[in-house]
Amino acid sequence: MRALLPVLCVALFGCAAPLPPVVKESLKCEIPAAMLEHCAQPIKIPEGVSYKEIIDIMLQDRDNLRGCALRQENLAAATALCQAEVAKYNKDVEETNARNAGKK
Repeated sequence: MRALLPVLCVALFGCAAPLPPVVKESLKCEIPAAMLEHCAQPIKIPEGVSYKEIIDIMLQDRDNLRGCALRQENLAAATALCQAEVAKYNKDVEETNARNAGKK
């Protein structure tokens, strides 16, 4: 009798309304660790350095600042893209839920 139970269940409920589609796994925004690095601190200018050394330090600080700004721009763009994808996914889920609610 137990062997017939699954067959009986399928026979009784097989023609019932189909199950709603399974919702996909939620999206995740994974940002590479390199984009989350802190910006370099300004280089301290020691006493007694030459004008050339001050210029070299200033140029190094400027390069560090450019790299930091580029990482920040990339992080902002990645975040905006991720938010757009999550919004699109949520809209698809809402539409699926609305369709499933209308079938009841």
